[in-house]
Amino acid sequence: NAHHIVYKLEGPFDLVQMDADVSTDYLKALIPKLTKGGVFVTHGIRDDRSEYADYLKSLKDIETNFDTGSGYCVSRKK
Repeated sequence: NAHHIVYKLEGPFDLVQMDADVSTDYLKALIPKLTKGGVFVTHGIRDDRSEYADYLKSLKDIETNFDTGSGYCVSRKK
């Protein structure tokens, strides 16, 4: 269950795919462990109008494409 293990993962990670509850808690736990140039893919994001999207947009070291046309957003750590 991701709710129990996500916070224990050590990293670093080149790629993270989140297909669980869309939660900024997971981002806050895993983005710091993402390598430079690493990618974080989130399933279940249709556009950039949500609390989750607002949080991603607030991260200065992350660039995100919300317009994938597939319900995914793709974020890359600069």
